[in-house]
Amino acid sequence: MIAYCPENYSETKRAIEKAGGKAHIVNIAAGTQEDKKENIV
Repeated sequence: MIAYCPENYSETKRAIEKAGGKAHIVNIAAGTQEDKKENIV
């Protein structure tokens, strides 16, 4: 399962673990993100 949660990721992690799942928090480095304004055609 993948859960996208830019806010409250700690709460989401606890909820997944409470339900019996295993959760990992992954942060995206700023240099790997695309600027959406430049991609508008």
